[in-house]
Amino acid sequence: MSLRPVNRHLLIKPIKAEVKEKEQVSVLLPEGYKMAATEPYVAVKIIKVAQDCKTEFRSLNGMSVMVDSSMIQEVVLNESTFYLILENYIVGVFE
Repeated sequence: MSLRPVNRHLLIKPIKAEVKEKEQVSVLLPEGYKMAATEPYVAVKIIKVAQDCKTEFRSLNGMSVMVDSSMIQEVVLNESTFYLILENYIVGVFE
């Protein structure tokens, strides 16, 4: 299944940061608990851009950008997970 973003949204893929190995500590959490993002900004790769985005964003397919992590929308549909963000939450482009 594929998704074509509309209404100034960008389809993105989060870039996983390398995590240094630390001492393992076990904590029991309720089922379905989601931990809030600890970093205010994260790097993502742009997969698709809505046609009504500003011109400077339409040329960013495949590029890595920095976004406000609290504004990423995770959409799960038929066992597929998509990540979307509005164009105005892109704060920088990696060159």
